[in-house]
Amino acid sequence: MNTSRCQLGILVASVALTWSGVFAGTAAAAKSPRLLYKEVLRATVLVQVPVSRQQTSSGTGWVVDRTRRLLITNFHVVAVKGKAARNVRVIFPAYQNGRVVAEKAFYNKNSRAVPARVVVSDPGRDLAVLQVGRLPSGATALKLAPASPEPGETCHSVGNPSVSMAMWVYTLGTVRQVAQQRVKYPTGQLVRAVMVETQSPINPGDSGSPLVNAAGQLIGVNAHLDKNARLVSRAIGVTEVRKVMVAAQRSLKRRSTALRK
Repeated sequence: MNTSRCQLGILVASVALTWSGVFAGTAAAAKSPRLLYKEVLRATVLVQVPVSRQQTSSGTGWVVDRTRRLLITNFHVVAVKGKAARNVRVIFPAYQNGRVVAEKAFYNKNSRAVPARVVVSDPGRDLAVLQVGRLPSGATALKLAPASPEPGETCHSVGNPSVSMAMWVYTLGTVRQVAQQRVKYPTGQLVRAVMVETQSPINPGDSGSPLVNAAGQLIGVNAHLDKNARLVSRAIGVTEVRKVMVAAQRSLKRRSTALRK
């Protein structure tokens, strides 16, 4: 009898430890904005696309898979005349004395652009997956949140707004709602996707920037600012990011198979 009770006690304790481990692994702790900025910055890039000999358009992107050297941005960031550009380059943050260099003039004089190719482009979701030949040693990938955020959650992002005199700009906001939306851009691009609507004041150049939760997990990709409303910004939701990543993995597998033949 005592032996049975002992075995039962061990079983209950084992189950309790198992479930506590599961919850501990899924419950991500909130981080301070300063720490979030530093972590997200390590994954963020400036995306540049030459449109003509005199003009270059730019946006933001972020590392999603360090092993495969994959980055994500908006489709409209790398689009030229409605198609994915062949000539894309990215610039990673530079650091001096442990602090990020935020002056645009530094990057204009010391361009360290890395060529990138578009692996997958999805205009309907306004997402594109890029692959670069190399990543800096300090670059890290962002983890995807397990689910969409809830209204009222705080959100954070790091981008490169063209209106700012600086780069790698931090923005704090609040999630308003998450829903399937249909948005037509001024260029005529029609986007149907699950979007995270926020009060984050994003600007042109912030497109493609990572939107993360208080734990630093990716919840969306900043994509659209409604100029006819007050503080209504839209990010392509993490559920859509997962779908485009599946397409990217398939594309890479086909490419690998073709190269072996």
